[in-house]
Amino acid sequence: MKKVFSGCLVLLTMSACSPTDSVNPEQQLLQEVSENFVEKYYSELNTRTQTMASYDFNCSEGLTSIDRTELQTQWRNAMVAWQGAKITRFGPLTEQRLDWEFQFWPDKKNLAASKIKPLLKDGTTKESLQKASVVTHGLSAMEYLLFDTTPIKEDRRVNHCQLIKTVSENIADNAAKLEKQWLLFKPEFTGNGQAPDTWNADEYIGSVIDSVLVTLEEIANRKINAPAGLEQGKINPYFLESWRSQHSLENIQANLQAIQNLLLDSGLKPYLANKGLESLMAPGITALEKTLEVSNNLNKPLFDSLDSQTEQLKELSKQINLVKADIRDKWVPALKLPIGFNDNDGD
Repeated sequence: MKKVFSGCLVLLTMSACSPTDSVNPEQQLLQEVSENFVEKYYSELNTRTQTMASYDFNCSEGLTSIDRTELQTQWRNAMVAWQGAKITRFGPLTEQRLDWEFQFWPDKKNLAASKIKPLLKDGTTKESLQKASVVTHGLSAMEYLLFDTTPIKEDRRVNHCQLIKTVSENIADNAAKLEKQWLLFKPEFTGNGQAPDTWNADEYIGSVIDSVLVTLEEIANRKINAPAGLEQGKINPYFLESWRSQHSLENIQANLQAIQNLLLDSGLKPYLANKGLESLMAPGITALEKTLEVSNNLNKPLFDSLDSQTEQLKELSKQINLVKADIRDKWVPALKLPIGFNDNDGD
């Protein structure tokens, strides 16, 4: 996309653009967020899910152990990409409810198992999958199908393999749709071609910051505090995200890394500098770096080590909340952003 210059915004009043016109900082920021973050992660999600869907399935005798191992690796790659992409809680991902299509979580009632079992019995086509519960549509369903340790009955091995193929294709279709829909939404997000009296830059910048806050809250409350018993004192490893695949910590690390990429590499630093607020970032970024350091020192998998890492997890949750508080209490007021973030217990 070409850069939109502030002088060009007054084309509606027939003013001419000149090479000396300065770049509108809000549009520049949102363009860089789109190109350096959203498009990057959506493209990666699309690529990795397409790879998984194009696996050479041969379901005549069911999934082999080699197939399962390879698909598990591809699922992990796709899940890491999703953990970055899901931070964008604005635009088509949420407006079209595609976030639920990619992942159904938290799943405290183990709906993945109860909703998928009937499909293993009856068999599934693309059409019948669309009519089934959203629980069966995405990466959570694939995790159950690939990592659950319950032996597959002999008479359901073919259906099991075919369902994996169908679900993987559905995920890939949604990833391609998401990438395409974002490019259609991008002009609205960046203000390109929008009338200046109707386009509200602060609304979109606020949605970016709000997404970071919501993600940080989810990591602290749902991904750490709830399973580690840091709020109610009762450890429950089944509350972990991706506990079947033993991929819980990797998900957290992918979230934190993506947040760091968004804050440091997507135009925010020069935008704050333009506002005379460059020093505003320092405490929050330092705390974010600390979260990555603490998370990298944790033992994997979390499922087997929650009780032995309580203090480390408590420190990680504390650091995440420091990042959240710094952004919420300093960045948002300084930038006068409208956000919808609501600090709650995450339930």
